[in-house]
Amino acid sequence: MKAATETMERPSRGAWRELAVALNRRQLEAVMAPEGPVLVIAGPGSGKTRVITYRAAYLILQRGVSPHRILAVTFTNRAAEEMRTRLESIVHALGEDIWFHTFHAASLRLLREYGEAIDLPPDFVVADEAMQRQALREALYELNLSPELYPIHALQDYIGRRKGAMQDPSWFPGHDGGDIAYSDVARVYGEWLREHHALDFDDLIYHAVRLLALRADIRRHVQEQLPHVLVDEYQDINLAQYRLLTLLAPPGSDIMVVADGDQSIYGWRGAEPSLIERFQRSYRPRLIILEQSYRSTQTILYAAQRFIARGRAAPWRDPRRRTYLRTVHPRGDPIYHYLFATAEQEREWLATLIRRLHDERGYRYGDIAILYRTHQLADPLEGYLAQRGIPVHRVQKEHFFQRPLVQEVVRYLYLLRSLATASDADVLAALNFPRTLLDELTIMQLERLAHRHQLRLAELIRSHDRFPELSPLTRAALRAFLQLLEGELLPVVNQPIGVIVERLLDVLSLRRSPFDREEWRLLCGWAEFIAQPEAVAKMRDWLDRGVRLTIHAPPTIDGACAATILERALREYLGHSASVVLDLPGDARAIQVASEGDAPLTIYVPVQRTVAHALAAVAWRLAQDVLATYERLADERFVVYDLETTGIDPRRDEIIEIGAQVMERRREEGPPFFAFVRPARGFIPAAATKVHGITWEDVKDAAPIEAVLPRFLAYVGEAIVAGHNILAFDNRFIDREAARLLGRSFRNPSLDTMLLAQRLLPGEPSYRLDHLLRRMGLGEKVEHRAAQDVQQTRELLLTLLEENRRQLALGALPEMLPLVGLGMLGAGVALEDENRALWHGALRMREQAAWLDDGIREQLPAAERARLDDLIERLMTETPPPMAEDETWAALREAFTAQIAAFARFSRDLSLRAFLDYQALVTSLDVEGTGADEDRVTMLTLHNAKGAEFPVVIIIGVEEENLPLWTTLEDEAALAEERRVFYVGMTRARERLYLCSVSDRGDGFVRTPSRFAFDLPSEYVRRVRVDPHGRVQELEPPRIRRKA
Repeated sequence: MKAATETMERPSRGAWRELAVALNRRQLEAVMAPEGPVLVIAGPGSGKTRVITYRAAYLILQRGVSPHRILAVTFTNRAAEEMRTRLESIVHALGEDIWFHTFHAASLRLLREYGEAIDLPPDFVVADEAMQRQALREALYELNLSPELYPIHALQDYIGRRKGAMQDPSWFPGHDGGDIAYSDVARVYGEWLREHHALDFDDLIYHAVRLLALRADIRRHVQEQLPHVLVDEYQDINLAQYRLLTLLAPPGSDIMVVADGDQSIYGWRGAEPSLIERFQRSYRPRLIILEQSYRSTQTILYAAQRFIARGRAAPWRDPRRRTYLRTVHPRGDPIYHYLFATAEQEREWLATLIRRLHDERGYRYGDIAILYRTHQLADPLEGYLAQRGIPVHRVQKEHFFQRPLVQEVVRYLYLLRSLATASDADVLAALNFPRTLLDELTIMQLERLAHRHQLRLAELIRSHDRFPELSPLTRAALRAFLQLLEGELLPVVNQPIGVIVERLLDVLSLRRSPFDREEWRLLCGWAEFIAQPEAVAKMRDWLDRGVRLTIHAPPTIDGACAATILERALREYLGHSASVVLDLPGDARAIQVASEGDAPLTIYVPVQRTVAHALAAVAWRLAQDVLATYERLADERFVVYDLETTGIDPRRDEIIEIGAQVMERRREEGPPFFAFVRPARGFIPAAATKVHGITWEDVKDAAPIEAVLPRFLAYVGEAIVAGHNILAFDNRFIDREAARLLGRSFRNPSLDTMLLAQRLLPGEPSYRLDHLLRRMGLGEKVEHRAAQDVQQTRELLLTLLEENRRQLALGALPEMLPLVGLGMLGAGVALEDENRALWHGALRMREQAAWLDDGIREQLPAAERARLDDLIERLMTETPPPMAEDETWAALREAFTAQIAAFARFSRDLSLRAFLDYQALVTSLDVEGTGADEDRVTMLTLHNAKGAEFPVVIIIGVEEENLPLWTTLEDEAALAEERRVFYVGMTRARERLYLCSVSDRGDGFVRTPSRFAFDLPSEYVRRVRVDPHGRVQELEPPRIRRKA
């Protein structure tokens, strides 16, 4: 493409003169600046993106620079795409060859080309957010550290900041008072990444800097290749990004940076606005200040500028570097600041305001944006506006590739690229998507086997035949998983990503459950009615003894299907051969299984008054239940336990009671464990006593946790621990105390009955222990005490394990459903109730149908063979009814199509590797559009609003502790950044700006209006109070008094 660009006919230089008239004097000065370093100070609305894109156009059109010799970098993928689009509208196809990238994407491109020079694996993957978190969890596990003491988000922040400062996060300096465990985690985390051939987000720049610093030859080559560098949003860069720039374009190079220190709002990601000052010292650039703003009214712009000037740090007192802007717009309306007593008042007032703006002022809903500091402020407002009929587009915290269903698909793409280096967690998650094939106990078994044999899970799956302890259904699931990856997906792995994703979604769609929720509920009840436990036990005895079996059935389509189902299940799942003979009377409603030396086993169709059943359905259920007898993991050793505590916060509250009971082979084993624990604080809050009834008098003479915990852990041993909501609650308390007192984490495999019930009993109104006890017919919950909770949780666990066995059986052999369907058609049974559900399942599974063998088909009378072809035709052509999740899958396919189209605009390389790189580089700052195009009110955070603008902006949460955020109040630098965040929010508004402060948001805190609102010049603000009774009062200066 480079050669094509160099020979492409260029627009005339006269074209540039026509374009230049769109620039004001200062913009034109920046765009046409002579070669060398240039610093452009560009305040909000002054055309900074225009300057960058027109500078690139000027270099191409006026100075004859080849596009592939220009590097333009910015902070977000959204901004890079916007710049690319704008430039292509000017120079058309010539713009395609420019390096338009974020810092991370540019670094990735360098590492893909030259990374082997610093010993990076050529096939490295970019670890996305989910993979990074999994790597950190595994690092904590390996080091026996508790995530309660070392939260994942804190570890991510530590590692990211160290890499952003070009420091090795695994090195512990020892002199800064830090915790060496953070360095240890970083070391193991780094080893995990290397083992899995992965680089994380921050590694990209870190290693790009290493590459260019260590290899002078590559550095010179890249500098020669990219002699023109343009940098947008320079105020948002960190030290590593600055080092990268100095290596790409050292002082004296042709580099233009566009910055506004007043809009530096990413300090939490390592951004340092002081790097503007450092650029000036090191590069001695030409300084150009854009003075004209084209966005906001005079009121909004001048109020914002006077506000931000009050908080500028010392380096910005130099008037040459201030952004004093003039606007082309008139004065406009004042800024309205509403002070509400309650959040309910705020919501009602805002709904009325938006309606008036739309109905009376002529604004579209898409012209209006609601901004906030944190997402929790928006949750109740979003629902309220929707109820009032106001269309809303909420920009969520998670971007597209962080959505749960999308992550499942992306996980498969990672596995398809390299199953050998995939993490165990990714493999297990993929095995159970889109349908649960392996239950919680089976997953624990696989993890134990992999650990015992020092295998990755992918290796264990490939060699699953070596492990006889795996059940037949587990082995079948593992075989099907390998077939899916290697048989159905690998053949397209070198195709463009659109082809790969289309094939993947097709294959995954076929792996969905063949029944919708109501059909499944119906079949769960029917499965118990049609079960034949005596026949199952006899079949299992024969199979254990290895005797040869013959299956006798009537010479009918139904009989042939029934015999085929049973024969194939025995052969394909158990490796047990059986013969099939269609020799029973034609009107027989039974099949027989015979063995040498034993009386034959006759299996009849159960009689039901309302619905007749087919032999094929009976044989299907019999085969399922036989296979389920090999599922014995529920007989393992469990310890059911429960805690009572002083509160609900595992990081602050204390344990005051522990109860536990060992179970083995589903029976109680040995004495229970019980102990009161004396809390260190010396009291139990009344609210806690109200829940469980335990008072200080009960525990004042008890042993402290230091004495009780070792006894409890010895009682538990290495057993599986079980309990209700233990993963979110009880385990976290034990984990924290084990880490604090014993220097270890609580690592026992855990079975949470709440999560188990959520999987087995979807759609329940509640999953509280008391509700589930009633739901399962186990009586009412007794008092909320550890010992009693243990007994009732044990009963619930046993009931859920039995329900799990039933559902595991019913979910087996879905590929046999077309034979069940043919059998029902052949028998002429009414396709109602359970039969209708089975028929729908048969229609949905017909693409994976297991048909009759020729030998069995030939045993049918001619008339039946003729009928069989007609019935198969019906099965293959009838349309199954839609399922509720069909819409979800259709939306998923449509969304992926749109994302792939966006990727294709971004990249010429449409390979799987390139797409995985692309999705891994998307961040939460890459807003997926606003509501303007669809005429909906846009709701987004102040950080997400960076780079956007709207005719009307409403900022909510303008209160102390919300804006500025409570975590910043004691940190001068963080507080200064909060001021800049508010400034950015104000300057998103073109015509109207509204601020909302609420005293009581219903969270137990009473807040005063934000100090920032009162730092606005009073002549630009109208302040209105709405009291608890709804009375409205406009407040005059002087200002409302507030806390310092």
